[in-house]
Amino acid sequence: MTQFNPLLFIIADALSSPVEIAPLPELPSYEWAFVKMLFTLILLIGSLIAVVAFLKRVAPGRFNGTLDSSSLKLLEKKALSSKTMLYLLDIEGKQVLIAESQLEVKVISQLNAEVHSTQES
Repeated sequence: MTQFNPLLFIIADALSSPVEIAPLPELPSYEWAFVKMLFTLILLIGSLIAVVAFLKRVAPGRFNGTLDSSSLKLLEKKALSSKTMLYLLDIEGKQVLIAESQLEVKVISQLNAEVHSTQES
């Protein structure tokens, strides 16, 4: 004798009836978002270039990488040891010899510009 199994009827009924499949939702198009992102990126880069150009025009010495200061020029520097340097500066036409060490910066002497230029020739 066979036993009645209702589970077999449920499975058979499920297999024989048509199954309705819900349509997949349409995926959003990212083309417009990509175009907006590129436009924003171009706008930001253009703004950055405009700001840098404006700052170069307003304060040319600070944003060109050089300070055009005619009052202070480094003429020469020499290393006396690994911890001591000697600098020859031209400060408003006067030549100053400065020594720098780990402990201090010291003015050694002030030279006349004519004396230094005649020694070079």
